[in-house]
Formats: sequence, structure tokens, C-alpha cells
Amino acid sequence: MQSLHDALVPEGSEQLWNEALHLTVEALSSLVPYIEDQDAWYAPNIAVWSAAWIFALEEAHIASEIPLPNDVCSQLYWFERGHWPCALVSLSSRDNIQDYVVY
Repeated sequence: MQSLHDALVPEGSEQLWNEALHLTVEALSSLVPYIEDQDAWYAPNIAVWSAAWIFALEEAHIASEIPLPNDVCSQLYWFERGHWPCALVSLSSRDNIQDYVVY
């Protein structure tokens, strides 16, 4: 996901990216027991940040008029249904919804 970000977010636009992430985190944090001061690996927090990153990538693709990669679409599928695609079933595939372990 970092390489998708790096390819889409031009230099000098990182502040805008960070603002989008924080707005999304703020919106999503009320849906789970998010604790702002909790460790980064606290499951509800990482679920919120993971979703925020994917939604921000979706917006960056749309703004750039670049089709969404399959792995982003697969994760969006789960997030939009209230689930967290928290792991891959196998490291060899991530393009289909069944490739993810969901919570």
C-alpha cells in the first residue's frame, strides 16, 4: 500500500494526504472502541488506520483518474461491509475478497 501511495501522492502534497487520513480516522473512530492514546497495534486502532489508508488511496486513485488496483478493491469490499481485512490467507495472493482473513 505504501508503494501505491508513493506513486499517487505528489511531492508537496503530503500535508493534504495527512489531513485526509485524520479526517477519515475521526469519522471511523466512533464505530469501534478506538482509544487515541493506545498503542499503535491495539486492534481497533489499527483497524481504523488501515481503513483510513485504504479510503484515502481510493480517493487518490479517483482524483488521478487511475483505476483502483484489485487489492484495494478487495479491502474496500470488506471495510464497506463493516469488517476488517486484517491478514492475508496466503502471501501469494491479495487481489480477491477470499484472499483476506476478516474480523
